[in-house]
Amino acid sequence: MVITQAALNAIRRTFDRVFQAGVQSAASEWQRIATRVPSGSAQNIYGWLMKFPQMREWPKGARRQARNIAERTYALANKKYETTVEVAREDIEDDNLGMYRPIVQAAGQEASDHVDRGVFGVLDDGYRTTCFDGKPFFASDHPRHANEDGSGANETESNLIKGRVGGG
Repeated sequence: MVITQAALNAIRRTFDRVFQAGVQSAASEWQRIATRVPSGSAQNIYGWLMKFPQMREWPKGARRQARNIAERTYALANKKYETTVEVAREDIEDDNLGMYRPIVQAAGQEASDHVDRGVFGVLDDGYRTTCFDGKPFFASDHPRHANEDGSGANETESNLIKGRVGGG
């Protein structure tokens, strides 16, 4: 085979399909506990409302009651990951690319497994990694204010499962 740009593009497209088949064939579990958030920048800034107000009846002719709500944010920097397999020039010239199919498919499976390891690793680290309030993500004493705007008595709230203490 003569190596041309068109031939290289065809090989890339084929390898991409095989890689994606590997991703799809992996028994990935992260979707059960996390949500994919697309990103087009170096970092994502996540915001949330501390306490969303309860619904109220809106009588005919009554004005809306706008409320100030306390907000919190945190930023996550995106990281890049890769794995690269070198294809020998002779294998392209000799049209001997079939042996790369299981390697490329395994790379797709590894990519899927990598996401699982990352998501579940963050979950496990939740007993040690602090969040916006300086407490570990999983804690029995996160601050919670009585009012939506962050004012009022400061109470605590737990996000632990009863009977489960610490990591592991």
